[in-house]
Order: sequence, then structure tokens, then C-alpha cells
Amino acid sequence: MQRLILRPFFLVFVVLFPTTIMLSDGVFAELENDQIDVFYILNEQGQVLESMPVISGVSSFELPFFSYRIESYNSAGHYSFGTWTFVQANSLIETDGYWNWELSIPTHPEKCSCKVYVSQRGINSEIVASSVLAIWIEDIESPSNLYPIVIQNENFDYGSYPYQINGVLEEYVEIYYPFDDIDNLSNIPEITEGSISYYYDSNDEIVSIANITTHQIQHENGEYSIHFLTNISYLPEGIFHIELSFELFSRWAVSFYVEVDKTSPILLILGDTSVLESTDLLIINASESFDPISNWSQEYSETDEKRYLNFYWFIENPDGTVSVPTNEMLNSPSEFVFLPSKAGIYSITLQVTDWAGNTNTSIHIITVNNVIPVANMADINGQLIDGEYYDYNESNVTELYFSAEESFDSSNEIEDLVYGWYLDGVLHSSDNVTTIDLTTIGPNVELELVVKDSDGDSDSISIILNQIDVKDLEAENITVSDSNFLNGLNLVLLTAFICMIILLFVRKKSTEENPLPKWSKHNRQQ
Repeated sequence: MQRLILRPFFLVFVVLFPTTIMLSDGVFAELENDQIDVFYILNEQGQVLESMPVISGVSSFELPFFSYRIESYNSAGHYSFGTWTFVQANSLIETDGYWNWELSIPTHPEKCSCKVYVSQRGINSEIVASSVLAIWIEDIESPSNLYPIVIQNENFDYGSYPYQINGVLEEYVEIYYPFDDIDNLSNIPEITEGSISYYYDSNDEIVSIANITTHQIQHENGEYSIHFLTNISYLPEGIFHIELSFELFSRWAVSFYVEVDKTSPILLILGDTSVLESTDLLIINASESFDPISNWSQEYSETDEKRYLNFYWFIENPDGTVSVPTNEMLNSPSEFVFLPSKAGIYSITLQVTDWAGNTNTSIHIITVNNVIPVANMADINGQLIDGEYYDYNESNVTELYFSAEESFDSSNEIEDLVYGWYLDGVLHSSDNVTTIDLTTIGPNVELELVVKDSDGDSDSISIILNQIDVKDLEAENITVSDSNFLNGLNLVLLTAFICMIILLFVRKKSTEENPLPKWSKHNRQQ
């Protein structure tokens, strides 16, 4: 008889711990770890063996300590579950940073459908990683009817921490069929109402759950899985043990140990609310965010709860575009840094999802202020001009050169600065340097430099272009004028003095006694 081995589709209900953070339109960046913890078995799942002498696999842990146990059903339906057997690896060989291990396991004493649980142990016997191998032990000469093997996600195993959900349970499990059950694949019934039960873990109260569905999926690669789906959001928050009572699944104790968690995480964002563009590095830190510990899971520490938070970041820029940080910007999933290059309002949106799928959102607003430019004026020698006057001698130069290249602004806008040179308020040049022809201006002209950035803010500096040789000529002209004035004044005073002498002489003569009688015709005074 030809043996047909079917391997299942394996879909794990994985909880991601992203180490990058930001999202745009539902896309998030994920920071790669240097090395991811791995542990898997290299033996092919669903093999039919006459014996199982060796199991091998790959691990990221350099630990030689292992344990295994076997769960099985024989052809008569008798169940057995062995105890843990502790062994050391036959070999542990390092390859590309991981360790290939190999174990010897005794042959099972009879034909069976078997699950082999393999765990790697730490130095204190704690389990650091584990996996399950599904195989059949069969006598090829006299094959018997063996049961399908169902392997579920270990996250749901009863006795470990309950798997957190917010009310919707959706899970895929692997299913393996022996070669002689190929004709029965289409005969597996759906789980009906009443075949599922749950109970509070504290008092074992059993209540039937309706509206749970399951169906088998055959994948293109020939693998198989079983899909379970139920909405138990009507249940109160608490821990529940959901069991499937249909014979095929209960034979392998398929059950779900879950905590219904409807509480959203608490978000706390720390960061500046006002900074300068391209000057202040922004640090946005949400590491204090947490998922409240429920009354039913006090065994979780706060650190454990934080571990299961997924952080998604959106940055809305002042122009309305949405961006995400690069991996270089991320210090951790809950913290990132960036240097804002444009002034305006930045809206940082943080979306956090806990392990159960509950989501909370918070927005952090940051005002990025423009850095006002500083105008500096330098001469032809590159020396900064900081005085009120700039003296020059027209007899020595015919033009003046000035530069604004020493003006500065924030690094993002230094290339976008706009310059304006004004002579007595009239625009002379718009370059970062200017040359002034002295034959076209007067001796005392105001030169003003105005520097403006792309945000519209500006700064200015002004000086008086002072022609020194013009002042010397004016002083000489004032001296000659004063000399002429004094000469003229002396002439006027001399003339006035002479006139006064003459008048005094005439007056003296007029006061002498007249010898002629008044009646004489020669007396002119009569």
C-alpha cells in the first residue's frame, strides 16, 4: 500500500512586539532585532515511522539540556501521556549564530498516533523554548487505523498564562491525517451548538457557548488546518477555559485558555510642546504607557503587560502630509527622535494596541517656531562692520564692496535667505554681495542690508557711508571765508572812525562866538 503523508497548514496566532514605530495610512515601520529567538524541529511533521530514534532541530540558545514527553492514542483508542524525561543533547553545533541540536528518544512500545513535546531547558531546569512533533508509529506490514493528530497554538495551552482577547476568538490549528484516512477528509463535521463549553477558572461554572463555528481548510500546497471562530464579547471580563467537546478534537484536548480583556491601554506621551526649527532635537517618549492589570491576571507584572503593547506612530507635518520616522529615528518601540526642519504645527498621533486587540489613541501637538535670521555686513577684507559709520576717501577708491555672507539662520533655511541692499531707502541690489560706484552717490549715504528667510521673518543692519575728504575741503572753505569777513569788517570800522573824527571837528567850530552883530547883513546865522 502506498503511503500518503499529508502536512498541515500552520498558522500561528502570533503576538508581535514591534521595535519600530511609526505608521502612515496603516503602514508601520518595524525595527529589526540583531537576532531573533528561534526554536524549531527539523523532522518533517506528519511522518509515519517504524521507530523514532532521533529528533533534531535549531535553537538560538546554547543550552544542552532538553526534556520530552509523548502523548499518544493507540489503534484501540487508549490514551497515554508520559511524564517529562530529562536528557542532554547528543550534539550541539553552532552554525551562523544558531545551534543545531539532536536528541535520542526511545521507540514507542506500540503503534500509535503520537505527539512528542520537546523543550529546551535552562540551567535551573526552566523551559526556555518548546515545540511539538506529530508522528505515527506504525507497522508497515500490518497497518492499522490511526487517528488524525491536531496540534494547536501553544499560546492557548491550559496552565500557562491565559491568551488575551477582547471578545473575538479566531484561531487556526494544524491537522495531520494518516495515509489511510485520506478518504475521510470531507466527512469531518462542523462543531455545532452545545459542543463547546466554558467555565470561570475560579469556580468551574460551566456554561454552554453557542455560535462557534469551525471548518477545515485545504491549502494549495496540500496542507490542512482547522479554523475556529466565535464572538464571546458578551462575556464579562475574566479568565475562561473554552473546551471543544467533539470527539476528534477532545481526543487531543483542544481547548483555549483565554482572558477576556476589554480595557484599553493607558497612553502617556512625554515631549516638548514648543521648540525651534532645526535647532532643538525632539524626543517623543511614550514608554510610561501601560495596559492596566486586571483583577484576573495579577500574576502578570507591569513589565510583562508593557511587553505586549504595540506602538504605532503617525506624524502630521505642517503642510498636512503624514510621515513616519526611519529606523534611525527610533530609540525603542515607545520612543523616537527627530529634528523638525520647518516651522509650524506638528501633530504626533500615537496608537497603541494591547495583546487582546484593544486600541487607544492619543495626539501630542508640537509648535515648531521659526529661527529669525541675523543680518551681518562685512567689508572687502571680510571684517564685520559693527559701527555706525563707514569712512572712505574718494581720492583713494572709486567703489565700495560689501558682503552679507556672514549673515546666518537655521541650517534648513540658510540656503533660502533673500537679501536686499538699500541706498537711502532705494533698492540697490538683491545679491548676497554688492558693489557701490562712488561717482553715483553723495558724500553721506545710508546703506541698509535686509535679510529675510523663507518663513517671512527678517533682520536688518545699516551704516552711513562717510566720505572723509569732503569734510577736509569744507573746513578749508570755512577758514578762507572767515578771513575775508574780518578784512571787510576792519574796513567798515575804519571808515566809521574817520567819519566820527570829521563830525567832531565840524561840531567844535560851530560852537565858537560869532563876532558879527546880529543885524549885520554878513551875519549868515540871522
